Amino acid sequence: MKGAGPAPSPHGREASRRNEVADAEPVAEVVRLPTLRPNSDEFGYDECMARQESDREDLLREATALVERAELQVAGEAEPVTVGFRRDGSLSVFFGGEAVYQFNTAGELRRAFAGGLLYKAERGRLVELRRERSQTEVALMRRELSADQAASFLAAAQNRLAQLSQGLEKGRFQVLGLAPADSQIVDDVRLCLQALPPSLAIAARPNVG
Repeated sequence: MKGAGPAPSPHGREASRRNEVADAEPVAEVVRLPTLRPNSDEFGYDECMARQESDREDLLREATALVERAELQVAGEAEPVTVGFRRDGSLSVFFGGEAVYQFNTAGELRRAFAGGLLYKAERGRLVELRRERSQTEVALMRRELSADQAASFLAAAQNRLAQLSQGLEKGRFQVLGLAPADSQIVDDVRLCLQALPPSLAIAARPNVG
């Protein structure tokens, strides 16, 4: 989603291949997973999310999968903000471990983390994913947000991203780290944030593309 077009890709970067793991569509409102797995490559993948011992650690690990990324200390933010792009140019924004917003190449929200809960896009709707543990298993509870709830969630996300955009535009930030070291990612992220529509759109599916 980098740039101003509907599916931009700055520097002429094209996705050479897709390594995304397809989401396993739940067959019921509760998915029961009796064991835990120590690592996950795709933030938000239903089975992985329910098997992770710490959502916050999992989210921060996802940032390392970004081919371009920067860690910024932005005025008004208590924790560093990590911004980055996947191989296809889709944007991810990590407000520390507190909130995460991930987009597809069209600038549509596909996954999010806020208020301690995970969210994913399904056919243009937002689905909340809540983990409940017992002594023997982990249950992943799914709840589709109503239109009003989704609108409120998107408005809060839009406001947070707009504040970040203003901070970058006014130079109210400090670069803590870049990968690669000569990346122009801060300018690319600024353009991406400026190109977001006044009302965020929800993707048809949670995977990139």
